[in-house]
Formats: sequence, C-alpha cells, structure tokens
Amino acid sequence: MQNIVRAILEYVNETRQLEALPSSTENTFYPAIKTLISAILREGRLPFQVRVNTSETNAKARDMPDFVLGDDKMFVGVYGEVKRPSTSLEDLSVSTEQNDQIGRYLAQTGVVLISNVRSFGLLACIAGYDRPVTGSVPPEKRVLIKTVDVWSGVTGAGPHAKVDDAAVADLLEIFERSVTDYAPLADPSSLAKVLARQARDAKDQLPGDLKAVKPLLDDYRQALGLSFDIDDEKGDRFFRSSLVQTAFYSLFAAWVLWDKSKEEERLKAIAEGRPVPVQTHFEIDDAHSYLPIPFLDALLHDIRHPKRLKALGLEDHLARAIATLNRVNRPLFRARMTFPTIDEQTTAAAITYFYEPFLEAFDPKLRDDLGVWYTPPEIVRYQVRRVHHILKTELNLPRGLADPDVVVLDPCCGTGAYLLEVARCIADEAKADGDESAIGLELSRAFHERVIGFEILTAPFAVAQLQLYLLLDSLGAKPDPDRRLTIFLTNSLSGWRDNGDVKLTFPEMREEFDASQEVKRNAKIIVVIGNPPYDAFAGAAQAEEAELVAHYKGVELIDDIDSKTKQVKRNEFGNPKKKQRGQSALYFDYGVRKQLLDDLYIRFFRMAEERIGEVAKFGIVSYISNSSYLTGRSHPIMRKSLLSNFHSVWIDNLNGDKYKTGKLIPEGLPGAGTSDQSAFSTDMDARGIQPGTAIITLVKRAEAKTEPTATAVHYRDFWGLANAKRAALVAALPAGVGNSSSPYDPVTPTRENRWRLSPTMIEGGYEAWPALDELFPTFYQGVEPSRGLSGTVIDTDKRELTQRIQHYLGANNFDEAISLNPAFAEKYSRYDARKEWDSVRKIGFAGSKIVENLLFPFDQRYLYYEVSGKWLNESRPEFDKNLRGNEFFVTVPEPRKLSESRPVFSSTLTNRHVHERGSAIFPREVQEGFSAERYANLSEAVWRALGMHFGLTEPTDTARRLLF
Repeated sequence: MQNIVRAILEYVNETRQLEALPSSTENTFYPAIKTLISAILREGRLPFQVRVNTSETNAKARDMPDFVLGDDKMFVGVYGEVKRPSTSLEDLSVSTEQNDQIGRYLAQTGVVLISNVRSFGLLACIAGYDRPVTGSVPPEKRVLIKTVDVWSGVTGAGPHAKVDDAAVADLLEIFERSVTDYAPLADPSSLAKVLARQARDAKDQLPGDLKAVKPLLDDYRQALGLSFDIDDEKGDRFFRSSLVQTAFYSLFAAWVLWDKSKEEERLKAIAEGRPVPVQTHFEIDDAHSYLPIPFLDALLHDIRHPKRLKALGLEDHLARAIATLNRVNRPLFRARMTFPTIDEQTTAAAITYFYEPFLEAFDPKLRDDLGVWYTPPEIVRYQVRRVHHILKTELNLPRGLADPDVVVLDPCCGTGAYLLEVARCIADEAKADGDESAIGLELSRAFHERVIGFEILTAPFAVAQLQLYLLLDSLGAKPDPDRRLTIFLTNSLSGWRDNGDVKLTFPEMREEFDASQEVKRNAKIIVVIGNPPYDAFAGAAQAEEAELVAHYKGVELIDDIDSKTKQVKRNEFGNPKKKQRGQSALYFDYGVRKQLLDDLYIRFFRMAEERIGEVAKFGIVSYISNSSYLTGRSHPIMRKSLLSNFHSVWIDNLNGDKYKTGKLIPEGLPGAGTSDQSAFSTDMDARGIQPGTAIITLVKRAEAKTEPTATAVHYRDFWGLANAKRAALVAALPAGVGNSSSPYDPVTPTRENRWRLSPTMIEGGYEAWPALDELFPTFYQGVEPSRGLSGTVIDTDKRELTQRIQHYLGANNFDEAISLNPAFAEKYSRYDARKEWDSVRKIGFAGSKIVENLLFPFDQRYLYYEVSGKWLNESRPEFDKNLRGNEFFVTVPEPRKLSESRPVFSSTLTNRHVHERGSAIFPREVQEGFSAERYANLSEAVWRALGMHFGLTEPTDTARRLLF
C-alpha cells in the first residue's frame, strides 16, 4: 500500500504545480495521470494496461479518449475523459460536448472513468438500461456511481504530507470496479483474473457459520478422506475455497460450451442461408443444460438450493459472475481462447489461465499450501514420450500407450496436461497405422476405460473434464452423457485397501466415491505418471497416509486395541487405528533420529510403488518431484525399497535448488557461478520452485525381483537456465523421438553409501549433518503479541509504554481503561479484552516486565511482557524463564526466502515473526525442572563428546557447567 500512497502524493504535488502554470493545457496533465493509473493497476493487480492520449499512436487523432484501459492487443475495456480542475465531475458526467463524446464511449463499453485532474469518478449506465450497440447513452441514462477528490485527500506538504486512508480506498475501488464489474473483456487471462477477484469476494463474504451446507461439506470431507473438518482453521479455509470454486468453475465450464453451441448455431444458419439467431445472454439455468460434468452439475444444483443460496449469500455473487461472462466480447475471446489439440503442442493453451493464475488471484496462500504449480509442456511431453518409448522397447508393447491393455493413472492430474499428452501418443500410433479416422473413437474408448486421472480439488477437476470433453468433441467423439470420463474427484492416497465405513448423504457424492473406489479395487494399472504435490498438506486421511510413510520409516504398524473392549479402535472414516510396534529401522539401521519424510510427494511415491512395484506384474512409474530423496539423509529405506521393487531406474536431475546450491551452477562444472534456474521457471511464473527437482523413471519387468544392488541406475544432470533445461530434455528423448546430447552415467547404490541415487553430493554432506534440534534439544518459538505495533503493548519509547500500561491497568473500571486506550479493545484470536484487563489488573503493574524485544532484524522495541492469560497472543512462559542473562540463536525451520535463511543472534526477547514467519529460538542456557541453575543447551551425545575432547571423564553437572 505504501507504493500507492507514494504515487498519490507525487501525483497531487505534480498536478498542483502544473495547474499553477499559466501555460498548462489539458495535455500537460497526461503523464502524471498515466503514472498514477499505472500504479493503481499494479497495486490492484488489474488485468489492463493504461494508454494515455491516443495521439501517442496517431499524433493527428482527434475526438479520441484522453486515456484508455486495455490489453496489449489494443482491445479497449474502459474509456477515460479528462478536463481541467475548473470543470466539476457532475457536469462532465452529463456532458454532450464533441458530438456527445462521453455518451458514445459509454455506449461502447458501458463504463467511463472521468477526471478533472483533482478528482476521479466512475460513470456507468443506470441499472436495467439496455445500452445501444451504436449511438450514445443519453445523460438521463447515466449514473455517477462514485467519486473521490484526490487533492483534498492529501494534507500537509513536503515530507510531512499524508494521504487520507479513505481517499486511497475510494480511488482503488473506482478503478477496480470499473474493470471488475463494468468493462468488457476479451482476453482469457483478463477474464480469469476478474472471475478470481469476484470468487474471492464471494468467499470472503460467506457467513462465519457454514451450518447451511454442513451436510454437503461433511460428505465432501468423507468422500475425499480429509482429516480436518469445517471447525478447523485449515478445514474451514479449504472447504470455503472448494465451495466457491465449485460454483464459479461450473458456471465457467458451462458458459464455454454454451458459447460454443451458440457459435455453431450461428455458422450453421449462415451456411444454410437461414436468418442468424438473435444473440442471447447466458443465464444461470443454462449452466445445467450445458455442463457436461454430472458431478459438478449436481453439486451446483445443491449449492443453488434456495435455502442454501440465501444462507450463504451467494446469489448476488453468482449473478455478478454471470453478468461478467455476458460482457465478454465473445468473438474476440473465442479467437484468443485456445484449448489443447491433438496435434503436437509445445506452448501452453489459454485454458491454463483458469487454474494456477486464477488460484493465485483467488487465494495465493491456499495456492502455496496446496503446492499448485503449472508443469511446463516440455516436461510433460518428455515424461509421457519416454514412458511411451519404454513400453515399446522394454516391456514388449509395440503400440505403447495406445495398447488397449495399458491402464494409465495420473494420481494428481490437475488440469489434465499428462492425460492430454497420452492422447497425443495414442493419436500418433493411429496415424502411424494409417487409421486417422479412428482417432476419435480410440481416444473416446481410452478416456472412458483406461486413461485415468485422480484429483482432490474441484477447480482443476473441472478444467480437466472440460479440456478432454472439448478434445473428444473436436475429433467427432463427443462423450456419451450416460458414460463418464475416467477423471475422478478423489484422494489418491486413500481407499486402495479398505473403504472403511463412509456414510454419504448426497447421491452425487456417493456416485463419485463409488466410481473411484471401483477403479482403485479393479483397475490393473501399469503406468503411474505425473507431478505430485511437494509440500506436506494436512488434508488427507492421516491413518492411511501413516501406513504409506511408515514403510519408508522402517516402522511396523499394528492395530490399536482398546484395553477395555478388546476391539480394534477405528477412526472417523471407519478404518482401523494403528500404532507403532518396536523401534524404527530408520534409526536402528541408519541412525536417523528425526526424519524428514512428511512431504506429500513421498506418500505419492509409496502409493505408486505399491501399485506398480508390488501389485502389477510389470509397469512404469514416472514422476517429477522434489529431488531431496536422491541423497537425503532421511530416505535410505525409501531408496532401497524402490531399488528392490524395480529393475531399472533413470534419473534426470534438473537441479535448480535454492538450498543446496543457491540456484547457481557449482564450481568445477561448465558455467560455474552462473544461474541455475528451476525447470518450473516460465514466463507465466518466473519464480519457479525453490527446491531442486528431478524426473525419475522406474521400470518393473515381468521378472523375478532382484537384490537392490542389481538394479540398473542411470543418472544425468541438467544445469543452467530453465528454457535450456527443458529444450535439452526434449532433445534427449530416446532414439526415434529426439537426439540425445546428454548421456547417462551409471550409479551404484549400496548399503555403504546409503543407497544414494546420485553419483555426487552437491550439498557437500549437508544432509549428513545433525539437525540443530539434535545438537541443541531445547528450543521454542518467539513471543507473539498480535496487538499491532502501536497503542498497546509495544512501543519504541520505554517511558511512553510505561505510562500507557500504568494508566491502562490503573483505571477505575474497564470502560475507563478502554476510553484511555481504545486499541486494547481490538478483537484478536482467543483474546477477551475485559477478561484480560481484570486478570492483569489483579496481578498489578511491574516495571521489570518492560523488556527489550527484537521485533525485526535491527528493529529493537520495548514490550510489556506479561505471561499470564492471553494478554499476549503467545507469551511463551518458557522464554521468560530463560530470558535474562541469556543469548539466543534464532532461525527458521524451513527457510524459503533469503531473509529467512540468515540466522539472527539476540540477547533479548524475540518476536515470533522476526524472519517474517515462525522462528525457532535456541537458548544458550536452559533452566531444567525446579533447579534455579541454568545449564548448557546441549544434547547428551554432544556434551559427552565435547567432555571427552576436553578431558572431562565424568559428565557431572559441574563438568557440564565448566564445559560450557
């Protein structure tokens, strides 16, 4: 927000000076206006650009708008008109000057931004008015919806100038509403961003209590095996998002097919010489007529139940979305909206805007939590084509993926990229057989029977279904409405062993659940391929996931028996509860006390290993994932298990690891010291992925299992820029597809090298080092006041803070206390202002509780450190116990930013978010039990080793203190 405040201050200062010049004209203000609007568009992440004075492109142009908001293809979404400060916005809004210029602009787009330099206004048509296609909108049909006086919103001058918060909010709202609620749209990315903002508004305005749809959400949770419910913070966030996305994506998918149908009707009428049908508007009831996904259609129907719609407050938001779809310039949009085709494709189709970028604008935190990343098409092509080739050459299936017995599963199919590339392979085989006419029929059979996608999120599920529907339709094989495509909304990590006792109320949920379970029970899968989520996501059924990961931990799980009833305990899904028996083999065999096996991709590996390595007679697994398992200290059992269940392994290490190499090519390699990007860095998202990534291809033949040392492991590295890596991958496809310029090197995993799948340890032994919490066993998080940075418990001035707390706690009653210090009445999580005031007032003020507090690096403040009750959001009494005269090492458990990867040293109280998010505080000394003395914060093994080094033969308490 600071950027927009700065832009307003600069704008007001500059335009006031220009207005004072006798030589200034209307055009004089254009550069300042352009700079301000550009800042507003950036701040609001609005999908348009600003062009000021169309004479920039045609110096002789007359009667042209003073500025427009549009896209880079010269499409105009919003017209803008500017006059001098002497003209009022009210007069400008009804102006008919220059052949009713403003009326004509309004007729073309339905919205005009007007300005008299000092103020801005949003002008539209009155509600219910059907504006003419040509001509102009008369003054009586116009409405000035909102205005803001920017000049008056700035007070003071020079460095002391301030901008009124209300003026900032009004200015941003005017521009946002002009784009989000009124402007016509033509570009897919623009529509995706606008719909995402509207969906976000719908989610944010859902009621706090979701009881109106609790049965529906309970079904959703049960069917997907989600461990949390709507009473959890994560569960609430996930379900709110799923609810809104279901509605918005259902509308979007139906609208796409409605538009396609209307265009086909129009073209057919022209071809037959009949009158062209009158253009109609898309209505919400059309969604049920044109939505080809029965499951989503039924869900939308349930959400639209009058009782639920009213309780959720979604009716206006759905109407807003439909109005947005109806202001799309459909011919232009249709020309720009590309879907994947059966022909070879190396660039992303426009449909991709309706998932990852949509989710980024809709809920970026949820996007990060779910690990949603667009897989570049070159990577998808490489994996699928390599599997296709291996099926032919290694597994004796001459038609590869086109063989009718090859059952393929993408367990996290997203928007369907891998499934579409499988379709291209099948089509290529049909062409090679000289049977192009049968492509549609063969693909229809494949996507109804054996090419399977699982997805846990409704948004990508909808997009995948839509893409495959349109692909088959384009090939003359429109899916049969009575037969479903084999794309299922389900949890890939559960349901393979035991269905438990899942009780579902809604028929569509039961049908989807039963259909996915039928596949898990009976499909003879021989290919598992995809890009599994990387991070630990607490959404899936923990009991069954624990069984998956337990294998790689070397943990034996047994049924948990109730001591009284002697019956097996069962979880909320009806599955047996498990408990560990004996010691972990990971610790016993490899000395790994604290493992790092909770990342979600690890569970997907085990699921794939079970399906192919243990259940199937033969098959292939191809994953691109976090590469930490190749040499990770926590992963020896995982690596040995994979080597035991597969006969051949190929590894394409794409590197690009922030944590191991800093995304730089290491010394000793060509290009050392230059950029080593993530292979996921694209023009759409330049950030890429922070950890390194690798593609692994595991092949099981119809042969007896061999010892892990007998498994052939082939390895190669890719370094450098993302585009070059992806191009090298495609060029390195097997003979007949590409020319390999990067040969594999053999790798020999053994027990002695912990079954490592890489010939080198680029991280220099990092994974073999003990973790900080293994060296220093006592640590805690920092103190979190959650009371803002002024007016309550924190201040830069110790005296002011002392007086404030004294006055607050010394008041005669709570009302008097709050009148003196209103900031203390702000509501925070689990904080009851009156209750805490009563509690702390009884304890009384103590000057010793005002302590120095490291808020951010180099930002030391004072905090009234009261550890009782909820005076602070998180007070950490254990920190207080070890605070005085101590020193602290502060770091972040899993740093993702440069600022987080650098530790901080402190001798004072430390804020929990000193690194921008949760920090771990390691004290130099700790007080144990009831003893008043503090001892070195060292683990038993560490201080014994140091004691021996310094000749302290007896590890007594005295020796421990002396050692420290």
